[in-house]
Amino acid sequence: MESWGSRSRHGLRLLMSAVRAEPVSFACAFAGSAVYATTTVATAWLLGRSTDQLVRIAGTGTSAGLGAIAGWLLAAAVLQAAGFVCRESLSAVMRFRLQADLRRRLVRRLAALPPAWHRGRSAGDLLSIVDTDVEVTWQAVRQLPSACSALLMLAGGLTAMFLTHPMFGWVGVALFVCSVGFSVAYEQRAGPRIAFQQTVRGDLAAVALESFEAALLVKAMGRQRTEGERFGAAAQRLRRAAMAAGRVRSVFDPVMEALPSLSVLTVVLVGAHGAAAGAVQPGDVVRVAFLVALIALPLVSLGWIISEFPLNATAHARVMTVLGTPAPSAGTEPGPVAAGPARVRLDRVTFHHVDAREPALRDVSLTAEPGGWLALVGPSGSGKSTLCGLLAGLGEPGTGTVRVDGAELHRTAEDFRTRRISLVPQQPFLFRDTIRANVLLGAAAPEDDIWAALRLAQADEFVGALPGGLDTLVGERGHTLSGGQRQRIALARALVRRPGLLVLDDATSAVDARVEAAILEGLDTLRPDLTIVFAASSLPAIQRADEVVYLDRGTVVARGPHHELLRRRTAYAALISAYRRDRDRCAVDVDLPR
Repeated sequence: MESWGSRSRHGLRLLMSAVRAEPVSFACAFAGSAVYATTTVATAWLLGRSTDQLVRIAGTGTSAGLGAIAGWLLAAAVLQAAGFVCRESLSAVMRFRLQADLRRRLVRRLAALPPAWHRGRSAGDLLSIVDTDVEVTWQAVRQLPSACSALLMLAGGLTAMFLTHPMFGWVGVALFVCSVGFSVAYEQRAGPRIAFQQTVRGDLAAVALESFEAALLVKAMGRQRTEGERFGAAAQRLRRAAMAAGRVRSVFDPVMEALPSLSVLTVVLVGAHGAAAGAVQPGDVVRVAFLVALIALPLVSLGWIISEFPLNATAHARVMTVLGTPAPSAGTEPGPVAAGPARVRLDRVTFHHVDAREPALRDVSLTAEPGGWLALVGPSGSGKSTLCGLLAGLGEPGTGTVRVDGAELHRTAEDFRTRRISLVPQQPFLFRDTIRANVLLGAAAPEDDIWAALRLAQADEFVGALPGGLDTLVGERGHTLSGGQRQRIALARALVRRPGLLVLDDATSAVDARVEAAILEGLDTLRPDLTIVFAASSLPAIQRADEVVYLDRGTVVARGPHHELLRRRTAYAALISAYRRDRDRCAVDVDLPR
């Protein structure tokens, strides 16, 4: 846990970095603050003069000079309002720009971090960091121009107070010391409580997001009450943390609100005693009282900045847990200029997932020839999906090399990987957008190519039957489509790019046997132009492969044609028998080869 001194230094460094990042906005806001501070001090002086003038009027019956003073007061009020508007509007511009820039940096870093890193983090907590913590990090910037006004007004005001009478000057010094001292005391007590509150807030967001994403499962399994209790427990933890921080703040706020009134009352009492003794004029008392009232409010904003340091420091520390994570070095090599089917070669590849005890892959070597079909077969947990991810460039092997068209994949630029390789995961993701946008996903292709890809994926019929066709809007994560329809849209998305290597991670697991057979027939027509590597638990797909790689616990146990592995490997034969029994149960209206 950071000490008060470190949190204060952290907060000050944040403010200085904000000034360096937005120098023009800050300079203009500071100019507005200077105008506001100067006209405030001038207004106090003019009020003092007008008070003395009124006293003289009462004694002489003449109003000479009051019109000029009224004109100057009006001019000062206009300038004061202009300075205030300039200060507040530009401080808002500065704060929102800083938040937008920090969010962009976070999103870029999150996009660059590997899937293994994301698997070890809660999506709800990351969402809380990108949203709440970014906003809180720059929250003190809102009060920074006001604090500048406070310091300028304090310098001018204290000078005027001491010139009027030393006792007024010491009242101003006492106000400043009380405001800053109480803010420091608050920061010391509230800092740890606020830090804990931010952590618990992220935990609550994680529970909420998980429950929302699993809404169908929760309802299907009758877990609404349990999930409600789990969310309620997290909400109670946040409530207790917020109450602990709120109790400290409940003392701070009233005191800071009372300081201006107490200060003005002190000036009036001291000034009345001085005026009765003839040490000061009535106008001096009015001038100083007005000045203290105006200075006290910006001083409160200065206190607010100090009180925000623990919150800002905690939020910024959470943001830096993401920004401070080194992203894997992006490849820069352009890769070979190649067309047609890709050639794939893995040489003694080993890969560890984050925090895993055992490697997911160990010493894996294999080759997929151009235009060939390579099937990855093995029990659950054998490393098939991990291998598919490496072939798609979603990770870097710990040892060994993954080469596509002779280029080491993790060294190549993203453009080469996305142009030559398409991945269809087992659980495809669809955005809340149209079918067309989900198929293209940023790619450029004519409508004829979209329909051709949909036909190969056996998705053209159901897409054509939708009310809007390609322009039909699908729900979040594609929930308005069935699992098999989502898989076919994802396959069309991969095919429309015309890659040289298509990686399928059990990508037809949700379609029925008839549709799967039609998809395989369509893919078979692409052999001259496409290399396919697929993790398979489907017997028809395995039987079409030129070579089968049998994996177990991340190791290549055997490789060769399907019929040879059936004869040589008992474990492989047992697994295929299980696939065959499953196929026989699920096959409908299609004669599948045995």
